[in-house]
Amino acid sequence: MRCLDADLTDQQNCGIMNERFQEVIGKQVYYLRKTKGITQDDLAVRLNSHRENISKIERGQVDVKVSTLKKIADALEVDLNELVNRRKE
Repeated sequence: MRCLDADLTDQQNCGIMNERFQEVIGKQVYYLRKTKGITQDDLAVRLNSHRENISKIERGQVDVKVSTLKKIADALEVDLNELVNRRKE
């Protein structure tokens, strides 16, 4: 099921799932960035972006495109799979 084809209740659930995905990605970016000793400013430079954008991603406030996730993974020197899969805690 695609969110656009869903009825209202399912669309709301898709929105909740997307928000949850954004949170997980944000936490992963934060965790990997900190683990590697990279500042938000440094990551922003590597991505030709702004620190504010990195902050929004880490807080799960933006819907990140797959192409951007790939750039982030490359900048953090990790596989895309490692970036999008939740780490074991």
